[in-house]
Amino acid sequence: MVKLVVVDDIHALVHMITRQPEKDITDAGMIAIAQVLRGIDDAWGIEELQGIPKRFWLLLAPG
Repeated sequence: MVKLVVVDDIHALVHMITRQPEKDITDAGMIAIAQVLRGIDDAWGIEELQGIPKRFWLLLAPG
């Protein structure tokens, strides 16, 4: 489930709930999350997540 709240012209809150958040996220789960973020980025052009610039996101991926 994904909830998106647009705060203003440059801020939005994205809340994603995976099927089993208490367990490790599977590859399929990571792909689903990446697709949601890609869709939001395509629509609004995201530059950072929680203060982390886009160029560093790949470094945060598990594994």
